[in-house]
Amino acid sequence: MTLSEKLYTLRKQHTLSQEQLAEVLGVSRQAVSKWETGQSVPDTEKLIAISEQYRISLDDLLKHDTLPQPAAPQTETAIPSEEDAKPKPVDQAAARIGRILGLLFCIGGILVLLIHAVLFFFFPAQYQLTGGSSMIMLDGNAIFMLLGAAAIILGAILFVRASKP
Repeated sequence: MTLSEKLYTLRKQHTLSQEQLAEVLGVSRQAVSKWETGQSVPDTEKLIAISEQYRISLDDLLKHDTLPQPAAPQTETAIPSEEDAKPKPVDQAAARIGRILGLLFCIGGILVLLIHAVLFFFFPAQYQLTGGSSMIMLDGNAIFMLLGAAAIILGAILFVRASKP
């Protein structure tokens, strides 16, 4: 029995459509169809996922001429239900908190830099005092700028990480 025949037989034994299997494996229905007609072969990662889906060893899937008899129906299926596919409320809440914190850090950093700019324009004498030094000094002005930039960067990182699925 060829790999393509085994894939077709296993899918039918587990009463799955090509679309259902494709969704579980994260591929298109056309990819499953090509595997079953022998036009292409799944990559190693997908073969492992297929063996786990059908609870069959890779040896049985790839080497043997015949398939082992299907196991007795199990109450638990490998296809995720609609409930499993939905993000958990805890995940949603954590992501929301991460996005809010990210936005707050970005806004706070921007405000610090804006305040720094306003002070620079309205109190230029303060900035001229440190202008004659040849050394880089972390005075109050530089600390404001560093804190503002760090808050913006941290906020952006938090927001992006929380926004990823």
